[in-house]
Amino acid sequence: MVILLLIIGVAILIYASAMWVKFVCYIFRPKKKPLNPYIEAQKVMLDNDKKYDEYIDWMSKNGYGVPIEKIKYKEEKEAEMNIDSVFKKKTTG
Repeated sequence: MVILLLIIGVAILIYASAMWVKFVCYIFRPKKKPLNPYIEAQKVMLDNDKKYDEYIDWMSKNGYGVPIEKIKYKEEKEAEMNIDSVFKKKTTG
């Protein structure tokens, strides 16, 4: 009986020690620096381009019909409108 209590006590001590180490590591872990929002936006757009290209390849390999139009982000739409307005000014002016 005493041996059983001793084993249970050692198990509880080991578990408590492991939880304490986990807690200390959580408190003192290095903080991640927040990334530049422009870099994050660029990564999202590049990922979107990659996924769309993968989708087009999949459509052509499987013989499906016309693919859906690419989802564009606000910044991409604004850039396209600016480019279109510049070309319209050059062709009319």
